[in-house]
Amino acid sequence: MPNKNLKRNCKDSVLLERYINKPLLTIVTRLFIVYWGELMEILMEQQQERGTIMPVNKSKRIILYNPVPKIGEKQIDISLALLSISAKLHDEGFEIQVINHSYKDVTDQILRLSDDCLCIGMGMMTGNQIKDGLAICKKVKERNPRVPIIWGGWHPSILPGQTLESPYIDIVTKGQSQAIFHELVHALYEGKPIDGIMGVSFKNKEGKAIHNPQRELEPLDNFPRMPYELIPEEKLIRSVAEMDTRVIDYFSSQGCPYRCEFCADPDVYKRRTTLHSAERVLNDIQFLVNKYKINCVVCTDTNFFINERRIQDICRGLIERGIKIKWGSLNIRSDQFLRLKEETVELMEKVHFYSFLNGAESGDQEILDLIKKDSTVENTINMAKRCKKYGFKVYFSFIIGMPLIPNNGRTSKDIVKREFDALVNILDKIISIEKGHSFYLSMYTPYPGSPLYQNALKLGFKDPKSLEEWGDFTFDKINVPWIPKGYIQKVDQLEELFLPFLTGHIYKKFKNYGMLGKIAKPGAQLIGKIVEYRWKNRKFGYPIEYHLLKNGKRLMRALYPRIGYKD
Repeated sequence: MPNKNLKRNCKDSVLLERYINKPLLTIVTRLFIVYWGELMEILMEQQQERGTIMPVNKSKRIILYNPVPKIGEKQIDISLALLSISAKLHDEGFEIQVINHSYKDVTDQILRLSDDCLCIGMGMMTGNQIKDGLAICKKVKERNPRVPIIWGGWHPSILPGQTLESPYIDIVTKGQSQAIFHELVHALYEGKPIDGIMGVSFKNKEGKAIHNPQRELEPLDNFPRMPYELIPEEKLIRSVAEMDTRVIDYFSSQGCPYRCEFCADPDVYKRRTTLHSAERVLNDIQFLVNKYKINCVVCTDTNFFINERRIQDICRGLIERGIKIKWGSLNIRSDQFLRLKEETVELMEKVHFYSFLNGAESGDQEILDLIKKDSTVENTINMAKRCKKYGFKVYFSFIIGMPLIPNNGRTSKDIVKREFDALVNILDKIISIEKGHSFYLSMYTPYPGSPLYQNALKLGFKDPKSLEEWGDFTFDKINVPWIPKGYIQKVDQLEELFLPFLTGHIYKKFKNYGMLGKIAKPGAQLIGKIVEYRWKNRKFGYPIEYHLLKNGKRLMRALYPRIGYKD
């Protein structure tokens, strides 16, 4: 009989006697449950030994910190990236503490909250955010060494291994992080291993960096709306002089399909994109209008106009719902704008698409070809003309000092001079078309992950060797030997002196400074005449008025700090 054979072969006769009259299936099932539980405990101990399960404080509090991007400038009190990764967790009942660098007593607040939290997350761009973030992480680890610290954003996504070399960082999320962070938080809270979470890099118990495979980009509509309510309303809504009085930030897409070689976006998102549907955008905007009474939205998309049909549907939906707000800083390429149908542009005008951000990059076609912009100088000029027709304002951005390898007897100085001359020429053409546009000028800064970074190394740029060195990675502190210092000042002259006067933007600011503004305005008008003469004759040497203006701005900042004077 089966029961007698079982009794002969089983060492645990007491257990057998208990179940001797039970069906054999029940005995096997219960034994399996006992030994399976023991097996799972052994496996979990082994995973903890390997560092794939992190011992944590089982709290539902999550701290998200937005570090200081740039010292000395007033910053926006909101990080859309942090709101986005917290949305689903917030809906599930986790306590999300979003802290901006501009809040009072930031360090003390984070340290106090870290005494009872599950983890701390931070979003990082290269530069001062790293410096500020590391300082906070160091203090957290000194006080609560078991709290896992997670970094996401462009810099950790590009250099996860070097990021994890820091003793203060435990985990990196790479690329689109909404789903990654959600899965990671649940693994930490439930005591599960993290070595199977796609898109994560982490340190095991021996301190070795483990890099899980990249995660595919997920449809943006899969994620809940951003929980703006986690930000105090007085910090969420801002007034922008050239836009309106109740402005909020929003994004409707992630990624970019283009291949610009100075940009790290292709490395982070692999030239893939995901867009909110028109219906989702309309629902989000309707919510913001109803809850916060906004009258303007600033879109931070890398490229808002990837799908023309979506733009048409958004515009028609705004009209049907009676939503009347401005839309500012919509990012668009010049070739994209020129391809838009007249029907689409007329809809954009009707729903108050107010201003665009255009990465023109250069007035030199050779440079545009080098960086694989896949557009032309002529496109930039034609965009300015078409925008004038509809009354759109454009923020044109240009970069000087691209790392072009000298050839055919040319030197780096020759190349930069040609770039500068081409910049002056295209600025002149745009201003002659319409003075109402604005311009952002910057010197090329080598960015890790971009193809042009290798050119910069060949031309003598020394790349930072540690996370701490990347924290000091700002243009005024790095060495770009192919850019003559004289041209750095010339570009600053363009932005600080020539463009404000040539466009007339500077005269609009004097009314903000009372009697001092009235006294200073005649002197500024005289400087304006000199500027016009210099510009017409391309005379950029001995810029006495440039230094007068810089000193005047310093005086304004000292006398009117509450206005938040900014150059």
